[in-house]
Amino acid sequence: MQFHTPAEHTFNGEDPYDVELEIYYQTSEGDMAIVSVFFSLGPLDRIRFRSPLFDDLHLDEPGKGNMTVDEIDLSETFGDLDMSSLWQYEGSLTTPPCSRNVQWFLFNSPLSITSD
Repeated sequence: MQFHTPAEHTFNGEDPYDVELEIYYQTSEGDMAIVSVFFSLGPLDRIRFRSPLFDDLHLDEPGKGNMTVDEIDLSETFGDLDMSSLWQYEGSLTTPPCSRNVQWFLFNSPLSITSD
């Protein structure tokens, strides 16, 4: 997993969302897919998810915002994620080694978070 602030992807030329979470999947054969979930800053009373998945992340410490997990249930972790807003394209990694043939899946319906 990797976080980007602001988001790396934009939609229809609009400003990027505040945060993009990229969840990386790789098969034993080396095939790669990335699922991106977007977040917009909002008031505390509008938070649409809370997940223990992020409890051990040190997002305030540069270089420590990545982690590896064996399995993620997107519907359990991001319960309010709009599954009908999924966009897909074939591209490459956005950071070195910038490998090609990566399947990207983008949920273009942001969840609300706070900066706290």
